[in-house]
Amino acid sequence: MGGLPNEEGVVELDSCCMHGPTRRAGSVGAVRNIKNVSMVGKAVMEHTGHVMLVGEGAERFAVAMGFPRENLLTEHSRKIWLLWKQFNSDRDWWGPGIADPHWHPPTPESKPQADVWRERIQELQQRAADLGIEPEFQLAAVRRVLFSPTGTIHCSVLMRRARCRAITTTSGLAFKLPAGAAIRPSSERVATPIRM
Repeated sequence: MGGLPNEEGVVELDSCCMHGPTRRAGSVGAVRNIKNVSMVGKAVMEHTGHVMLVGEGAERFAVAMGFPRENLLTEHSRKIWLLWKQFNSDRDWWGPGIADPHWHPPTPESKPQADVWRERIQELQQRAADLGIEPEFQLAAVRRVLFSPTGTIHCSVLMRRARCRAITTTSGLAFKLPAGAAIRPSSERVATPIRM
């Protein structure tokens, strides 16, 4: 299936690892175009004096260490992102936030909440079908749009003499603001065109 992308449709990955006996650690954040970021985090630990590299610097380091650049956005994840863009064009992460003087709570629906959710899910399922998402995956895609998931995997290993090693990797919150995003007022926000 692939990791779900950020708001711009780009997959960004994070990873960290730790070697307990030596108390060394390495990590990378907001890495684009590199698949095996857990190995890149390990390379940071083994080949640099740093603990963390992020963004473009982490990607350049990965390429210098022999990791190939590749597009991480699968066709399936791209379709879910398109569905999210269509559904959230006026309700996305950019606010206004609750502290903004222009914020107001959503207007209450005249229908029962269960009916509102049922209609919303049916509308999204139809949009998912229009985007070419296979019928058996449509409800899962709708769920990802309504409740943005996180994709984190962790593994800890306890070795002899209570020595520990650990690694975590994630694509983070689905549809998150991209790393390095400049915060701008919603009045300056431009809608992203959707290409099919």
